[in-house]
Amino acid sequence: MRKFLKRKARPMPPNLLLGLVFIVLFGLVSWLAYRQFTKPVKVTDFASCVKAGNAILESYPEQCVHNGQSFINPTQNIPKPY
Repeated sequence: MRKFLKRKARPMPPNLLLGLVFIVLFGLVSWLAYRQFTKPVKVTDFASCVKAGNAILESYPEQCVHNGQSFINPTQNIPKPY
């Protein structure tokens, strides 16, 4: 019994330590990438609506619709009637 109690702890093998560090780093990078690509996009104007990947209506002037809200393209001017 005394022999069992006096046994020294063996150091962790370097391959196992390297593997654990790799797994932790891979998990951290994956989590950061997931957070970066899943950020909600704030849509406040026509350009941000298009950037968010919403559909552009075939109208004049162009309109982009996001969650039921419509944004008009400010670069397309409606001609004034004579």
